[in-house]
Amino acid sequence: MLKLMKYEFIHSMRTFFIAFGVFLLGCLIFPFFVTLQIFVNIPVISVIFGIGFSVLILGICIALFVSIFMNYYRSMFGKPSYLTLTLPVTSLQLIVAKVIMSIVWLVIGMFILVAGMFLMTITMALLENSLNLMDLWRGLGIMAYEFMSYIASNPVQLIVNILVFGTTLIFIVTSIYFSLTLTHTKWLRKHRVLFGVAVYFALNFIIEWMMDMCFGVYFTDTFSIGLALFYLVLDIGFIFATTYIVDHYIEIE
Repeated sequence: MLKLMKYEFIHSMRTFFIAFGVFLLGCLIFPFFVTLQIFVNIPVISVIFGIGFSVLILGICIALFVSIFMNYYRSMFGKPSYLTLTLPVTSLQLIVAKVIMSIVWLVIGMFILVAGMFLMTITMALLENSLNLMDLWRGLGIMAYEFMSYIASNPVQLIVNILVFGTTLIFIVTSIYFSLTLTHTKWLRKHRVLFGVAVYFALNFIIEWMMDMCFGVYFTDTFSIGLALFYLVLDIGFIFATTYIVDHYIEIE
């Protein structure tokens, strides 16, 4: 399965690296246009740059999710699926490998997003002379110290938060995989992507309703471990349900 994960990573890294590079470049260039007032006398271009950066942030988030799940869609239901489904691995290994790599790209994307915003803020502060390198180094040291202090004083809470975050992220991926796979069966022949989106939102509505009925509105604050276990059960259920559909009912376009 490690070879399969390596293939998934290599197959998709060019798309993501290009998107990440464009985003980081935009975060580096944008402060110069704001601070140096470049194109300030040309309202149209000024507005485009202002709106464009907001769109860039939103776009990198949307592109990340769309790229991950379109990669799954193409490899499982498009022309490449004939190769994917004949690989010498079980369907369970195939689905698990895709889920793991999707989580890896989502986590990398989150770090890139934070790094880009941090880079933009620091660059703008340096250009405006409101921050020097010594202040930056001192500030980073304080942040690192506070983070280590938090880990040392709240190790259990940190682990619980990581579990909740991880299981929630896996739930997002597995629920979308399940929704897309469910609509690629003999029972549905047209508008499969549209119905897949509808199934995804319906599932989320039902699960949110179940959480409110079973645990109440304060569930996430009081029972974080329970929340992680709840999502873990859903994650496992979606993975095995997706595997079962792939083995018995899947139809390739």
